Amino acid sequence: VLADNAQGYTYAKPCSCQGLQTRVRRFNQVRLPARYHACTLENYLERDNNNLINLKYELLRYRQQFVIGTTGLVLSGPPGTGKTHLLCGLLGHFAVEQGIQARFIDFGDLTTRIRQGYADNKSDNEIIDDLVEIPVLGLDELGKGKGSDWEISVLDALVNRRYNSGKTTLFTTNYALNSPGQSKGPTSDQVQEKLSQANQGDLRQTEQLLRKLGTPTLEERVGPRIYSRLNEMCFLRTLKASDMRQVRQKSMARPVD
Repeated sequence: VLADNAQGYTYAKPCSCQGLQTRVRRFNQVRLPARYHACTLENYLERDNNNLINLKYELLRYRQQFVIGTTGLVLSGPPGTGKTHLLCGLLGHFAVEQGIQARFIDFGDLTTRIRQGYADNKSDNEIIDDLVEIPVLGLDELGKGKGSDWEISVLDALVNRRYNSGKTTLFTTNYALNSPGQSKGPTSDQVQEKLSQANQGDLRQTEQLLRKLGTPTLEERVGPRIYSRLNEMCFLRTLKASDMRQVRQKSMARPVD
């Protein structure tokens, strides 16, 4: 855009629209799921739950103090507690407001991409390389899938390489964090024995079997090596709340007075 200065000279200055275009480009590069585009920490609903209120304000401080290489996060909790909302709110803010390159990926989508890459003669590392270089990576649904040796090896490679590179990684998981005196879920051998009896292509059947066995902890799900890495590279936090989706459905089903 051409403009005149106080001395009467004409000069070129950046168009104000370029700032908006830059913000849009940064946001799109994060690759958030469409349903989470509007998620922020500010519009996260704590539902008068002290655990969620404290966590929200802790994450606001974390965001304010964030620099590249900051310790990451593991957000653990039951489905419907808003873990992905919080993750996307952080990633979007880092990219748009702080200009930090960030990326969102679901673990199930990652393994699908790697399998598809095999058809193009790409190795696991070729797919993972791109994710290792991202300054801030958000990995949703840690522990998702069948828990096969191959899935664990993919996760181990990604976590270990980002750990060694000093990159910030944010995780969400439905699996519980370790706590003193907690009861143990099924062992990996028990899980694998039951999975071997299931149709390996039927994830729903697999999940039903896991529910019958009881839910393993995150450490039991991903293994002690990966869990140890997570403890070193992340703050581990638990969301203690009911499933908001179920609460919303129940409230919609109530008769109008």
